[in-house]
Amino acid sequence: MLLKQEPIEYNDFNFNTDDDFNFDIEEEINKIMAMTPMSASSVSACSPVETTTSNSTPIEPETKINLDTVSHVKNLMIDNSRTMGLYSTLKTTYLKLCKEFNYLLQKFNDNEKIKMELIQENEELKKLVADLLKERETENTVLKKKRRHEC
Repeated sequence: MLLKQEPIEYNDFNFNTDDDFNFDIEEEINKIMAMTPMSASSVSACSPVETTTSNSTPIEPETKINLDTVSHVKNLMIDNSRTMGLYSTLKTTYLKLCKEFNYLLQKFNDNEKIKMELIQENEELKKLVADLLKERETENTVLKKKRRHEC
């Protein structure tokens, strides 16, 4: 008895090639987890090729196909297809994450440059304020001395 297998749809995963970095990582993980290959128990239930050749009978071209072998090969093909789909999904997700990481790293570097410029500007302003305070202090001391001498 030959079991009918549903074909695997490769259009389950649509990936935008836009350079936007707004994708839901949880959704991507759920897609990956939905593509797990068949369990080992279902594969081991299929027996491998059983050879029943004897020396007295030659192999005929019209030998009956072992249905277990066909089923096992189909299962292997399905597993291989799922594995390739999983690999493709992982690769695409990895590339998206790399692009997002590089984008965020560039933004971080830009922000660090701005931060350093602001720190430098802040130091210059502190020096200016300190100089102004010293000038004001000297002016006040000069005024106090003048007032004392006038009195």
